Amino acid sequence: MRRLPLLLVLALVSVLCAVPVAVGAVGGVTEFSTGMPAGGAPQAITAGPDGGLWFTLPGVNAIGRITPTGQVSTFTAGIQAGAQPWGIVAGPDGNLWFTEKGGNAIGRITPTGQVTEFRIPTDGSQPWGITVGSDGNLWFTESQSSANNIGRITPQGQVTEFTSGPGATVQALGITASPDGNLWFVEAGTNSIVQMSTQGAVVNAFSAGITAGAGLYAIVSGPDGNLWFTEQAGNRVGRITPAGVVTEFPIAAAGMAPSGIVAGADGALWVTENGASNTGNNVLRITTAGAMTQYQNGISANAGLLGIAAGPDGNLWFTESAGNRIGRLLSGVEPVVTAAPQLSGSPVIGTALSVTTGTWKYLPTSYRYRWLRCTTAAATKCSTVPSQTKATYTITNADQGQFLRASVVAVNLNGTSAGAPTEVSAQVPTSAFTVTKPTIEYRQRDVLLRSTVTTSWAGRITQVGTTTQGGRTVHRCGVEQRVGGGGAVQIVCRLPYASRRTLRYTSLWMTITTTFQATDGPVATKQQALRVPVRLFPWRTAG
Repeated sequence: MRRLPLLLVLALVSVLCAVPVAVGAVGGVTEFSTGMPAGGAPQAITAGPDGGLWFTLPGVNAIGRITPTGQVSTFTAGIQAGAQPWGIVAGPDGNLWFTEKGGNAIGRITPTGQVTEFRIPTDGSQPWGITVGSDGNLWFTESQSSANNIGRITPQGQVTEFTSGPGATVQALGITASPDGNLWFVEAGTNSIVQMSTQGAVVNAFSAGITAGAGLYAIVSGPDGNLWFTEQAGNRVGRITPAGVVTEFPIAAAGMAPSGIVAGADGALWVTENGASNTGNNVLRITTAGAMTQYQNGISANAGLLGIAAGPDGNLWFTESAGNRIGRLLSGVEPVVTAAPQLSGSPVIGTALSVTTGTWKYLPTSYRYRWLRCTTAAATKCSTVPSQTKATYTITNADQGQFLRASVVAVNLNGTSAGAPTEVSAQVPTSAFTVTKPTIEYRQRDVLLRSTVTTSWAGRITQVGTTTQGGRTVHRCGVEQRVGGGGAVQIVCRLPYASRRTLRYTSLWMTITTTFQATDGPVATKQQALRVPVRLFPWRTAG
């Protein structure tokens, strides 16, 4: 990820936007406690389909929601007493699904807070983790060793249980879906990682390479196609390939108790550390190559970090079970464009072009605009239009013959994106106007010369026709007309005549000079030679 130097950021702010946007450092933490019910002890957290973060509150039998700006709301209606909501995930049906560790049920909550509970057939199963399978169903673990099951629940609420493996001390906890289409879950009791098909059959159980007594806790599908897991007792983060090859990455400091794990928008894995002492009160970032960075600044002492999720803003959101707070950690992920900005309007001088913001990931808080003139339609050579930083731009005479485009940058809490350019406009016309050859209309006392003048913008049209003989003007016509915008107008130049002072010729050659003065722009002139035959009446000379 590219970080802009501070001076460059300030320069961009002063040039592109009058209102500065605060940008935080990677790892900066904000804690939110307002609206959290006392004793809630938040556990798991997930990004919801509505743009909020949803979390479980086992201490008060509630589900919580927090917006990316930190507003908290809680829901208790419809949740049975003693339910202890534990794991939570966004379902394929647009709702949130959660496990009730104490209530032996699976709950469904809509984005508006309506709860429905579904009973698990095995009593006392203590459902724990929950995920969405590749089959479109919800899959959950039963952490009670005597239950020894993995459960599946359809979006309609039909529950089926499958035996997770032999033995009475399985204690299945974290569960995730993987790119191979299977479910993967950790068994703290057997110190194994199990691969299960969506038909409920155990495909493999892997224990080789896992430290004895690891205290397996959570598991997630990583950006590298592998599965990543945490070892609370082993003080390690582990990686297991789809073939079952395990690699462990020890945390340098003892007693960190790595717990929740999630794949971040930055391509790394992020882990909560829930050690008994305040030294284990961190968020850990680990790359797919195993490089680790710990973040603690801004996290209150003895917070009890557990669940962690990647938010729609690209940041990491985590629960503080002991501190009864929700935390946000800045990831450094800047906005990324998913649909380019679009231009609208005609490339005509005097008219305005507009640009949309485009569509972006990671919740931009503001946008900045830049307009460019390009010499080619391929935009191979472009220059910035000075002082034009709004979403609209009025085309000027300086844009004649140019192709215009805009570039939009988005700003979020982590910084400023790269510019997202639009397609170029059509070429701005290079000529201010065109004029047709005049037609001639003979009348009793004059001749009318009619021309059609087409302009690209507002201004004033002047047309003069003259004929000279012997160095003096013998005939002249003139007309002036204003135009309010681009388009075609008819100009009539009237040439008077009378029966006095007969001239000895049968036709006149006239020079027709048409001038267009654009509003606040340069003057353009065109000349035409026109032969006007003399008919019926002799012409008078000028003067």
